[in-house]
Amino acid sequence: IARGLMADPDLPRKARCGQEDKINHCLRCLACFSNLIQTGHFRCAINPEFGQFIRMDSPAERKKKVLIAGGGIAGMEAALTCAKRGHEVILCEKTDVLGGALRSEKNVPFKKLIQDYLDRQEKAVYEAGIEVRLNTKVDAGFVSEIGPDALVAALGAEAVKPRLPGIDSKNVFDAETVYVKPDLVGDKVLVMGAGLVGLELAIYLAMLGKHPFVVEMAAGASDGGNFQHMKGVFAELEKYDIPVYYNTKAEAVEEGYVRCVSGGEVVSLEADSVVHAVGRRALQKDAMELSLAAPEFYVVGDCVVPNNIMEATGSARAVAGLI
Repeated sequence: IARGLMADPDLPRKARCGQEDKINHCLRCLACFSNLIQTGHFRCAINPEFGQFIRMDSPAERKKKVLIAGGGIAGMEAALTCAKRGHEVILCEKTDVLGGALRSEKNVPFKKLIQDYLDRQEKAVYEAGIEVRLNTKVDAGFVSEIGPDALVAALGAEAVKPRLPGIDSKNVFDAETVYVKPDLVGDKVLVMGAGLVGLELAIYLAMLGKHPFVVEMAAGASDGGNFQHMKGVFAELEKYDIPVYYNTKAEAVEEGYVRCVSGGEVVSLEADSVVHAVGRRALQKDAMELSLAAPEFYVVGDCVVPNNIMEATGSARAVAGLI
């Protein structure tokens, strides 16, 4: 249980006391080993204090009212840390569920551990007595009504929509939409973008019996900082015989195919449906519109820079430790 103890050092005590539902189970995401090899230090995606030399959840000197805008991974982590430090916390989420963008992957079999983690965090938020307001979008007027001492923006990011002819066609979707409703796409699916989102979506579609393939304008895939996990992704791509075309740029979506440029030549790739997964854009502008709404203002998670779970929890815990 080496990695299990990284994720939750209290695992043996919780197991002994029959508190299995409170164990912060390892995601098996391999962020720990990827970070060790790259930097020489262990870190954990879901235990942001592991590998650090200070506690970030020590009692605050003064109790404050803290408003957190966004109930994704970073928002929940910030809320839990602030509550543990003794603050009065109000957590607002614009949708009807906590968990953020990763909730779109709830039906993906190999994402079950992440969904379990989100469920545990959601449960912990409610058990901590944090006031949760769902279907609530935070703007300057709302902040003024609440009157917090500190405001934490954890607004996340949005999918980047490629600018090319035909991108608004009825058979073109973003990855998040297809994760939720995979039946929207046809049998032969072209996925734009060989990052983790695009490649894992292609694997999921193949598991459902569809025939996806991926085009990527760069010379290789993007592992999002977790190259150990990407090894497993490549193994699954090979298992399901999913083609990935590198150095291939989509130029236009036409009826029944996508016109691409590969090696300086124009090629037409047949596709019933197209999914774009070319990255996410931080909602920095939305966050900055709140910057003067409270005496203290902080930004955490993907609305700083779109990244991974480890960076979301790490930034949230660090910032919450300053409030």
